Formats: sequence, structure tokens, C-alpha cells
Amino acid sequence: MPDGHDYRQVLLIDRACTGGFEFQYDGEPIVWAPGEMEVSVSADVVRFVFTHDHLKVHTTDGQYVHRVAIKAAPGFKAMVPLLQHELGTEVADSEPIEIADALEGWDTRGVPRGLGITETKKVHIDAAALRERQGVGRQRAVAVEKS
Repeated sequence: MPDGHDYRQVLLIDRACTGGFEFQYDGEPIVWAPGEMEVSVSADVVRFVFTHDHLKVHTTDGQYVHRVAIKAAPGFKAMVPLLQHELGTEVADSEPIEIADALEGWDTRGVPRGLGITETKKVHIDAAALRERQGVGRQRAVAVEKS
């Protein structure tokens, strides 16, 4: 690894067993197609995922855990103990999870979702009403609920 990067491959699995999500690493999308359970990534990606919370989810049993885990598959087994030692045993916790219909621990089942729920409004704000640091008056886009 003369350039400082660890390109050794590791198999990441979707613990929710649904696929259909993605995240970005170093400007490149890491994509799980709907129904796809496994994606091969570099060890650097695994280190990034498990040192940040962006792929953590709330589960129906009240936990806040990483949605993904590494898998000890043929050809990938050598990296599992190394990454467990470095990042903790949670990296290999492949127990299936059920993602809660919650946002940051709040139950949001009563909130309508989907396209057409919000609309964009243009609001003209008079220049005199703005503080100096906000610049000159202009139209601003604001999302509001449809009634």
C-alpha cells in the first residue's frame, strides 16, 4: 500500500436484507440495487463506514446499529479478523435487522410521505427587510406543506 490506500476487497452485506440504497465514498456511489444483499468494496470503504454514523439505522427493537456488516466469504476471510480487531466486533455483526419506521428515534408512521406532499413557493423578500449579511432582496424557494 505505497499510496496509503488499502484496496484489499471486503464483502459488505445489507443486514436489512432489502437492498435499494446507496452512499458515497470519495465521490463514488456504492450502490445496492433493490434485492441485492452483497457488495464488494475496499477495506478503506469499510473503515469509512464504521467510523461514521451515516449508515446507522434505528431498528424495531430500539437499537441504533450499522445497516451493513462485513461477511467472511471465500476470498474475503483474511480481512475479517483484521477489521474486527481494528474497528470492533460490530463490523461482523451480520444478524438480520428490521429497520424501524422512525426518524432519529421518532415514530413517523402518521406523517404522510411521497411525491406531491410539498410544493415549492417563491417568496419575495424586500431588501430593506433583510439583514446586511444576507445580501440584496431576491426570490427564495421555500418548501411548504400542501393543504
